[in-house]
Amino acid sequence: MIHYVCKYTPLELFKGFGEECAVLEEMPENFELSDQIAHANLCGFGKSVIQAVLEGKVEQLVLVNCCDSMRRVYDIVESTGKCKFLYMLDMPHEDNDCEKVKLAKGIHRLKKAYEKFSGKTFDRSGFLNAFSHEDVDNQPYIGVLGVRVSGVLEKMIRDNIRMDVENLTCTGGRRLAVIREELEKMDDDAMFLAYADALLSQMPCFRMNNSTRRNRLYLDPNLKGIIYHTIKFCDYYGFEYASIKRDIKVPLLKIETDFTSQSAGQLLTRVQAFAETLEGSEDMDPSKGISEEIRKKMESGVYYVAGIDSGSTSTDVVILDKDGKIKSTMIIPTGGGAMMSAEKSLEMAVEKAGIKKEDIVRIVTTGYGRAYIDSGDDSITEITCHAKGAHYLNPNVRTVIDIGGQDIKAISIDENGAVKNFLMNDKCAAGTGRFLEMMARTMEMSLDQMSECGLEFKEDIRRFNEKHKMNTVKIGGGDFNYVLSGSGEKKIVLFTAGSGLYEGFYRHIQLLEEKYTVVAFDYPEGKKDIYHLVDSIAEFLKSINFNKSYFIGESLGGLVVELFMKKYPKMIEGVVLTNTGTITKNIPNTMRKEVVDGIKSAIKTVQMTPTYILKSALIKKSLKKIKEDFDGSIDSIYAKEYVGYLMERVSKEKAIYLCSIALDFAENITFDKNDFKGFDGSICIINTNDDEVFDERIKAELKKLFENNISKTIKNGGHASFLFRPVEYVKMLEDMII
Repeated sequence: MIHYVCKYTPLELFKGFGEECAVLEEMPENFELSDQIAHANLCGFGKSVIQAVLEGKVEQLVLVNCCDSMRRVYDIVESTGKCKFLYMLDMPHEDNDCEKVKLAKGIHRLKKAYEKFSGKTFDRSGFLNAFSHEDVDNQPYIGVLGVRVSGVLEKMIRDNIRMDVENLTCTGGRRLAVIREELEKMDDDAMFLAYADALLSQMPCFRMNNSTRRNRLYLDPNLKGIIYHTIKFCDYYGFEYASIKRDIKVPLLKIETDFTSQSAGQLLTRVQAFAETLEGSEDMDPSKGISEEIRKKMESGVYYVAGIDSGSTSTDVVILDKDGKIKSTMIIPTGGGAMMSAEKSLEMAVEKAGIKKEDIVRIVTTGYGRAYIDSGDDSITEITCHAKGAHYLNPNVRTVIDIGGQDIKAISIDENGAVKNFLMNDKCAAGTGRFLEMMARTMEMSLDQMSECGLEFKEDIRRFNEKHKMNTVKIGGGDFNYVLSGSGEKKIVLFTAGSGLYEGFYRHIQLLEEKYTVVAFDYPEGKKDIYHLVDSIAEFLKSINFNKSYFIGESLGGLVVELFMKKYPKMIEGVVLTNTGTITKNIPNTMRKEVVDGIKSAIKTVQMTPTYILKSALIKKSLKKIKEDFDGSIDSIYAKEYVGYLMERVSKEKAIYLCSIALDFAENITFDKNDFKGFDGSICIINTNDDEVFDERIKAELKKLFENNISKTIKNGGHASFLFRPVEYVKMLEDMII
């Protein structure tokens, strides 16, 4: 099977090789695989092609270089090595004689390339048999224009439009004006030239410079409406839409997708509302489709009608009497199921009205959940219902703005309450304003309560761990748990602070991985001293090819990096030391003893205190500091999440071990400038004004030790500010690295 993406692809050529061809047009649920190797701004269709290749659904693929995105897709797909046969056809943007010759030669080259790949011989008769003449049916139709539509989207349109639909996008409307009998008389060169002429003589793609025949389409008396499809980041087709919107006289609907299946609900509403607009007020006659039994009941006297609006957050019911007067209304949260909510809301409205359900002769459903309600007699989009409702309440209304829980709609209506035109926003809740309020109501909470719950959100680290799988390698008798991310040329090593757990850096990794290659790791336990730890880290970094990197050392991590600078200076490109210090010969013995005694006291406290009490105390202290310094900001949400998660992961044994490493440094390490003669990289020292852990005298010695350092300051946030202010901190790192 040969897949293709453009109607200018010479499909008949492949029929001459006995091959079947299929349009590559599936809309994936997401771009999980393609997003890992494709640029973020690559169009959704380009990503869908890459996704299909990576999923192993495509073995032979022919592309057309219609745009830069397709050229990028070709390069990416080629680099994967997943396609057995991959070819890019050079496509002219004109249909003159010169370009026809050029395309004919391109087809010749494609023929030779496929002969070489497949080992098959081109069968001229098979090629000729592939041409068939189709009669053009001159019936009213809706034209689908713009960029390519998937089979799923095309089916949705055809199922909901009550007239013929012509797909005139990139792969649709493929008709070749050739006479087989004439081709049979030609030699190969003439035959392929005529073939090229036929390909270029189709209804032109908008990427073709000459759009005369395309403009003629807009004047076709059988064209009753246009559905114009664009894909995000494909601005080119947006230009055409702007021009035809200005000049076209028939109804026009623009739909934009990212070429995933996630927009189906909204697209269905738009297409159905467009169909209702085409059908007009006459087709909205409420008396249509009423059975004789119901009709007799209506003629006999008292009866009622009901409308059910099943929205994303609320289900609304209104009951009208035979004179069109409102008898009762009911609004309840939609909750977990449209059907259940509709039935419940209707029952409550019936009870409120003081009538029997059997007295209701007709029920009309609307809203996103309308398709799931089987108790209705008719189903109409909320766009048409809004128009009718507004006209009923005030015949002078010409514009309706609907602000709902999932979208916002602007609707233009005529003097009869029929929809003239409408616009909707993009996917779920974008710009609605009332979304948060409605969500709070759905969960039966106040906005204040929902906001407070939002501050306790603890899922981001877990999502990070799902995406960034932990790797483990055994070095020097101990296990290194680490995460490696990004693909940038410059490499960054993150040395964790006292937690000893790499997850503390998850926000830093997220911010850095787009530009750099980043590694973070847990400190392995069981190393007898800090020298032994540094040696094993060096061996670990060499095993993952981090032979020349930027070292980011924070708190305890800074002490480890300092010893690394002495022992392995050639492995380091540059250093960032944050809220840390050092021990030099200039520090009095009394001060060293003070530091040593402090660490010993901390170890004793950890040993004697039950784990749950210890963790509770640390969390309380951290949260108090967070409240003082961040006061409900975004940073505070991150900080709370970080503290909570790490307290879950860290163990008493790990804490004691890491304290022992710090103790070994304080007792046995004394630096002077000669220790760093072999280091020629850049040094940046970042401190916080209110750091409560490292003494200012120790910090001052660090600056003296590295006189040519770049100094930066974080205003507040305490000792852990570098973790709690990741955006600000990463900006400082980048300033140094760049």
